[in-house]
Amino acid sequence: MIFNRKQLLGSYGYVLGLLGLIGIAIAISDSPPPVIAETAAPRGIVLDAAKIEAKAAVVYDISRDTFIYSKNAELQLPIASITKLMTAYVAASASSSAPVRVSKEALGEEGDSGLYVGENWRLADLISFTLITSSNDGAAAIASALGSRVRFVETMNEKARTLDLKQTYFLNPTGLDISPEQSGGYSSAHDVAALLSHIISEQPAIIEKTGLSNLAFQSLSGFTHEARNTNKDLESEFAVFASKTGLTDLAGGNLALAYDAGPGRPMIAVVLGSSAEGRFADMRLLIKETLEFASTEK
Repeated sequence: MIFNRKQLLGSYGYVLGLLGLIGIAIAISDSPPPVIAETAAPRGIVLDAAKIEAKAAVVYDISRDTFIYSKNAELQLPIASITKLMTAYVAASASSSAPVRVSKEALGEEGDSGLYVGENWRLADLISFTLITSSNDGAAAIASALGSRVRFVETMNEKARTLDLKQTYFLNPTGLDISPEQSGGYSSAHDVAALLSHIISEQPAIIEKTGLSNLAFQSLSGFTHEARNTNKDLESEFAVFASKTGLTDLAGGNLALAYDAGPGRPMIAVVLGSSAEGRFADMRLLIKETLEFASTEK
């Protein structure tokens, strides 16, 4: 600061003025720093991560667009048959009205869900059947019917990029392990929740029947197929309206659910890398904690 000497009362006053400024500076430096208000983080579920067997888990509040629980949310893991959510999403987006014919090659996939060679299905029905029963035959038939299987998987990966699912990519439409070291699909708990949220918002018909324990389908060829959901917990008291399981040697036990935590309060919970039974115990705990949290939140 430059002082105008005419404003100073002689040299003595000048010195006193400088000493006063120094004293103020010292006082300021010795004072505690001002408190800066911070934006409070969204409240969420307080839960010891060790209580969840899964390697990764999230709970996503759809209506408020926020994660209220997170454990290793961005960790990339094998997702097994949760891959079929993207298979269904891509297939439904194709808007094809042509019947899906089940080929012999499709029936060569691991597992037998009761489909017949040459059987024709409505695409929407086969999508629902495939998700409910986690049918590898159905997923392979859908992918083959909508073009080459290779191109279909490329489209799945293109969709993942479009949705900004950074930890997600696919090598087949089923999620089956390709080898002891390589899975058919990879993602994170965060990305799976985001994908399911997009489906609920944009293509709800895809998952509207996956919250049911049992359902009968009739193919266009006249065959009746009983579909039992691979999620054995659907008959619990929780208001689940969408469900997809996943289980392979590499992935362990995976589960993604959408459920209501109260009126107008839909939630998505995802557990990845648990065990065959642990995924259901993990999910029950997450839903229980969610319901308690939602009931006390103002």
